[in-house]
Amino acid sequence: MKRLPGRGSRVTRPVRRATAARAGRPSDAPGNAAPAHENAESTSPDPHEDAAESPPALPPAKRESDDADGASMSVREHLVELRTRLIRCILSIFVGFMACYSFSEQLFAWLSIPLQAAMPEGGTMMFTRPTEGFMVDMEIALVAGLVLACPYVFYQLWAFVAPGLYKEERRHVLPLAMGSALLFLSGAAFCYFGAFPVAFKFFMGFAKPGIRASITLDSYLGFSLRMLVAFGLVFQLPLISYFLARLGVISAALLRGWRKYAIVGNFIVAALITPPDVFSQMFMVVPLLLLYEVSIWVCSVAQPKPKPQPQPQA
Repeated sequence: MKRLPGRGSRVTRPVRRATAARAGRPSDAPGNAAPAHENAESTSPDPHEDAAESPPALPPAKRESDDADGASMSVREHLVELRTRLIRCILSIFVGFMACYSFSEQLFAWLSIPLQAAMPEGGTMMFTRPTEGFMVDMEIALVAGLVLACPYVFYQLWAFVAPGLYKEERRHVLPLAMGSALLFLSGAAFCYFGAFPVAFKFFMGFAKPGIRASITLDSYLGFSLRMLVAFGLVFQLPLISYFLARLGVISAALLRGWRKYAIVGNFIVAALITPPDVFSQMFMVVPLLLLYEVSIWVCSVAQPKPKPQPQPQA
């Protein structure tokens, strides 16, 4: 039978703690401390209760520079991408070289038409080294392969730049590649049909009686290929200006302010990439000046327009 507490009997610990709480005294006074397991049970948090009260974890915030196509690339990934693009360019040029080598003789005959038309009577073309004829065929096949593969090469170059563009700007990579190839071929055509006939007629005019013009294959091929490639690269100026204007790097006002410095720079560039004569430099400077003015107009069209500021309401 359970004994009821009577007079003089000792009060149990739970009753004593309740009495102390009503009196405003701590229940863990010396000599009256509760067992350790009771305090642990009263103070330990319930894991199920915390899990129910804590909010669900949010997904990591998406950076503005990332889009649906993937995250940013590391330096190593950029180098691997560059190596892949360069290998593809080299392979495409090699395929073009193999396709054009069988027609190297016909290509050289077509390339030498401007010189043959301006050659004085008795003038001839020759080679002075045993391997010169073979090397000329190799070089002209290589350049013809580059011209044949230039659309694909320019596409690979623009595709390497594409990860640094916005998603809506990446759609212009293929048109930019086609535009680069078209401008390169336009510059080479301008050199062949415009600059070569006038230049060779001027140079061959220095042949005097008793002096016969004898042009080696290597010297003519080096001169003509250097001029063709230089004019093709120079004609890329409007397209490069369009690209930089879209990125906000340059503007039409900036190019107008630097016009006088650009004129001097064009003469320096023409002197570096053309043969060391004033006549060839002038043929390069005139297109450069015209293309610079075209680039100013392209920048004025391509540069982002400022957003209109909202007018405060009265």
